[in-house]
Amino acid sequence: MGLFDRFRSAGRLRTGASEGKADTSEQDALRLIDEGNAIRRQGRIAEAMQRYEAAIRLAPNLARAHLNRGNVLLEMGDPDGALEAYATALVKNPDFAAAHYNTGIAHLRSGRRAAAVAAYRTAIALDPEYADAEVALGAALEELGQLDDAVACYRRALAINPDYAEVHCNLGNALKTLGRFDDALASYRRALAIRPDYAEAHNNLGIALKKLGQIDGAVASYRRAVAIKPDFAEAHNNLGNALKELGQLDSAVASYRRAVAIRDDYVEAHNNLGIALKDVGQFEDAVASLNRALAIKPTSPRRTTTWALP
Repeated sequence: MGLFDRFRSAGRLRTGASEGKADTSEQDALRLIDEGNAIRRQGRIAEAMQRYEAAIRLAPNLARAHLNRGNVLLEMGDPDGALEAYATALVKNPDFAAAHYNTGIAHLRSGRRAAAVAAYRTAIALDPEYADAEVALGAALEELGQLDDAVACYRRALAINPDYAEVHCNLGNALKTLGRFDDALASYRRALAIRPDYAEAHNNLGIALKKLGQIDGAVASYRRAVAIKPDFAEAHNNLGNALKELGQLDSAVASYRRAVAIRDDYVEAHNNLGIALKDVGQFEDAVASLNRALAIKPTSPRRTTTWALP
């Protein structure tokens, strides 16, 4: 999954704070912006855009109006248009940290990670307590493979906001990728202490426990993940892997079946199901599952051997 398919905080757009004492036109423009933000939270983005554009007509130099117009453009799938709006906001107010931060989000949405990193760094330089910018910077650096720097960003964000469960989970993921599984466990457990219903953290905790050979603990974590989020295909697949390692093949088959029922295009789960079905002697169903995996992704590894059918 890409950066914008999972929670990284990098996608949380800032709407900007008030820019100080305003004259009557600016006060009316600020009121329109607040109305637009309220409407946008209801999903009525076209109406929100009308409010922001009206605010710009009333107060063309109000950076916050341009910022929010950019936010709507980004939500509408126009990152280049959003970048233009954010650039205008920064012409009006070069020290507008939120506009630099949102510029980073728009660059990242377009795959320009290096430009995103530069924008996030500028936002942090302007506002050293900007926890969301530290998280977004960490996520971008992680995507670039700069894991140690990403870990440092997540730790700075947590120093600002220790109760940021999603960032504890992000930190755990980066530590896990670095092979620091004990440290990753501590991060996932901290995330779950803050937010016990965090299915992704339970799943990730299970992955780390399995890497450390604590299979029973991994099974318990995966079961908690799917109890909280029954349509969590990856957790069902992971549960199947752990159960298979414990020799509980029938239960593993059931977990894999649940994973592919949720996501029929889940190649890894189809492969795993096929192998488990072979292990329990259901050869025809096994072949069907493996063929299904190959139909979805013809270049997927063939995890098959020559079988002697009864």
